[in-house]
Amino acid sequence: MARTSAASSSGRNAIWVDPSSTLFFHYFGGHVPTINREWIEALMLSANSASGLVCVPEPVSDIPTANRLRDASYAHKKLLHYYDLVKKEVISMTALILACSARAASGLSQSELALRSGIAGSSLSLIEHGKREPTVATLEALVRSTGHTLVTIPTLRADAAGIAAQISAVLLYDQSEIATPATNIKKTARAFRRFIQLADNLAAEVGATRVGLALTEPAPITCGHDSAQWDAAIAALCEYRLNADSLPVPQWITNRAGNPGNPWKPETTVYDIPADLTQVPAEFLSRGILIEAATLVSV
Repeated sequence: MARTSAASSSGRNAIWVDPSSTLFFHYFGGHVPTINREWIEALMLSANSASGLVCVPEPVSDIPTANRLRDASYAHKKLLHYYDLVKKEVISMTALILACSARAASGLSQSELALRSGIAGSSLSLIEHGKREPTVATLEALVRSTGHTLVTIPTLRADAAGIAAQISAVLLYDQSEIATPATNIKKTARAFRRFIQLADNLAAEVGATRVGLALTEPAPITCGHDSAQWDAAIAALCEYRLNADSLPVPQWITNRAGNPGNPWKPETTVYDIPADLTQVPAEFLSRGILIEAATLVSV
């Protein structure tokens, strides 16, 4: 990097250091350019789409940089707050599902399970209604009393229930924004990035660990007008990844049939193009979710 003389220019010159390149850049002005994060996000989403990278125009913001940084910091803290609330709800929901599913599979009544496990019937009722979060020891005792075993999964990757909680947090947070086409696209893009993370997590694991990431039924997403579509999309993604290796599919996935009569495609940018139905996996198409297979691979 070399600054030009005052006589020739007030800016800077830069020479590409690769010997095979003859590119030469001339910058006007001596200030350090700022990065337009909205533009970077738009380019990333475009690159991660099935159609590939499209050089979209840079969005213009009339908000001063200092204000943008301050607002971004506040928004991040607010999102973390909502995520924490939803995460606590999902943890409680997970315990509820485990307790109810184990008891239902064993054919035991609530009073019979209470007697076998030594846990008060009133406490068991609170757990099964999601009003009390049991300790690991209590949950293990309940599950063992039904003839099942509580196991841990050797992975640090978030499972379907955890990613669904993140999507719920994003949608819940964005309800505080004024609904416009632009904010709706941003909301969907944020949620879709979490969805792609689940796709990556499932693809990275094999065998029982992959099944484990899809084993716990996610709490239904109740925020936003397209909540049911997100629920169906998560189920479709789990089934798609499990079928790829001929792995068993949990019942909750089969139960989420979606709405094939009302097709839905997440609108993540203003440049979205119609999905190529020949490239949409059967697990998605049967639920009316129009997401192409190529979109499920991070770049």
